[in-house]
Amino acid sequence: VRFVPRLLEFYGEKFSNIKVFNLHDVDDVVSDFYCNVIPEAPRACDVVRRRTTKREKMGIKVQWNPSLEEIHYIRLARAAVQMGLLEDHVDLKEAVEAARFRQERNLNLKLSDFPQECLSMDVQTFLLELSIEIENRLFPEWYARPGGEQDIKKQFHEAAITKLCNPNVQAILMDEKWQRFFISLNGKESAR
Repeated sequence: VRFVPRLLEFYGEKFSNIKVFNLHDVDDVVSDFYCNVIPEAPRACDVVRRRTTKREKMGIKVQWNPSLEEIHYIRLARAAVQMGLLEDHVDLKEAVEAARFRQERNLNLKLSDFPQECLSMDVQTFLLELSIEIENRLFPEWYARPGGEQDIKKQFHEAAITKLCNPNVQAILMDEKWQRFFISLNGKESAR
């Protein structure tokens, strides 16, 4: 991330219209990108806004990519395959859905209730200091406003225990109940 200001400096000498996209105050990243970052694309902006509005009216929430939660369940299922708990013939998507259903519906637990692997305090401190430095350099007005640095620290500390942590798939799969669950998806036993 330290290279971002250097890249801006380097390309700023060659291009006069470089924009840095600040995600702090954005609700709809796609619309904001097409409508504000690329103002030379009014048709694209209109299309994206119409689609977004149409989906909102229909009550449809669109996911552009798999959710972070789904990615963690994919990691868990793939680790089960690597450990020999889940056989190759089992559809991975079905295994992911079944694991998520077990954790969230059957056990009434969240993804964050799994054992977690988080960044060390040294790495967290480094990343927070770097984030503050970059925010100040790239978005000085946003950073200088009342509460700017505090907002960065608050967001970072929330992320440090959620988004910057991953379920510890090895620890999860050491649990006999999770082992039996994945084995049951092979059609050999019932999931309990």
